[in-house]
Amino acid sequence: MPAELKIWNGRGWGCHKPSDPRWKHVRPDQVRAFICAASRADARRLCNAYTGHNTMTDSELKHYFAEGAWGIHMQGVARERGLWLQFRRDQPPVRVWSGDGDAPAAAHRPASPDQPPASQRAAKVGAKPVAKSITKPAAKGTPRQTAGRYPKGDARRLMVLLAAIEALPRATITTLAEYTEHNKGTIAADIDKLREQFGVAIAFEAPVYRLDDWGPLLRPDGVRQFLPEAD
Repeated sequence: MPAELKIWNGRGWGCHKPSDPRWKHVRPDQVRAFICAASRADARRLCNAYTGHNTMTDSELKHYFAEGAWGIHMQGVARERGLWLQFRRDQPPVRVWSGDGDAPAAAHRPASPDQPPASQRAAKVGAKPVAKSITKPAAKGTPRQTAGRYPKGDARRLMVLLAAIEALPRATITTLAEYTEHNKGTIAADIDKLREQFGVAIAFEAPVYRLDDWGPLLRPDGVRQFLPEAD
């Protein structure tokens, strides 16, 4: 009797394959990976077979993937050994690797007729659509939504900071303070709060902070509503 297949979903860093043209113009932290495999070792083998390198480690799978859940984007997809990637939030995941090798185009998951694009689903619940220029910060000194709008201890100050970390191409303590009007002296401590209280994965390669994973609690579209914008 064949072993029961298991599922995982997580960030795209362990499946990054620059030679695949679908990765062009997208960052690994913007891509979501969905794996169906017989075991953790098998899941790593699938990802590494796709990339051609040992990009998926046991630590990556353990700390940055949720086991046993695929989420709403994979609803209705049968469990078959393979790797799916969601390159853009408003597009469905596509199967990029199967147990037999590179997945053909016909195996890519089409958009479900009764599942509208993410941008339309966000509009239905009143969320702001993600602007194409989201990575372009507002002109200095003209932010509309800043940490200064909220009192000390208000969790919304953390959401402003998190949205800015994702948006800024170089998120340092100095640029974050200028962009959000956040207290420069508390930014490092507040980033620790985001990690501990909300499960957000934020990497630090001095002096730059990088958002690696949103964690299990926060909705990216909701957090982005706190993004500082020019008037």
